[in-house]
Amino acid sequence: MSKPDRMNRTELVAFRRVVTGHDAAGLSCVELDDSGHSHGGNVELWSTGDAEPGADPAARPSRLLPPAGGTNIRYVVIQPEAAEAGLSTEERRDGARAFFDSMGAGDALVMSIPHPHAHRTPTTDYIVMLSGEVTLMLEAGERPVRPGDVVVQRGTSHAWVNRGSEPAVFVAVMLDAGRPD
Repeated sequence: MSKPDRMNRTELVAFRRVVTGHDAAGLSCVELDDSGHSHGGNVELWSTGDAEPGADPAARPSRLLPPAGGTNIRYVVIQPEAAEAGLSTEERRDGARAFFDSMGAGDALVMSIPHPHAHRTPTTDYIVMLSGEVTLMLEAGERPVRPGDVVVQRGTSHAWVNRGSEPAVFVAVMLDAGRPD
């Protein structure tokens, strides 16, 4: 059986970003109006902290963590767990490891939560659920997250689990926190 790519999820939803700036006369204007950049299954919208002047920071290779002192904003689509139903636990862990490695964050994976995509990052994340439903798995429990809910993720070990039948979509704003608080 071929492995489904749980993290290649962005073809299901149309995304749009509008980025403002200033024109040559110093007037406010729209610089970008597009769909962002799909990398590693996420849609990168913007990043602060290390972009070259005039460059689109979302166009560079994607990474999970924001630059030191910077931020990332992205759309995230979580496929239902059923997409990996035919895979062994080891195949699921290998897929998660490959995804996190591709995002420069292989060391973020944790074993303290019984889910292959469980991870911990030195960031403060603002998660705004847009559609679908996920379960936020933590070391000491879990919580359902539904459209309109906001999660403030403060450097804790966690996993996002979609136990439903439809993709779940949220916006994630990640701020470098240096280390979890």
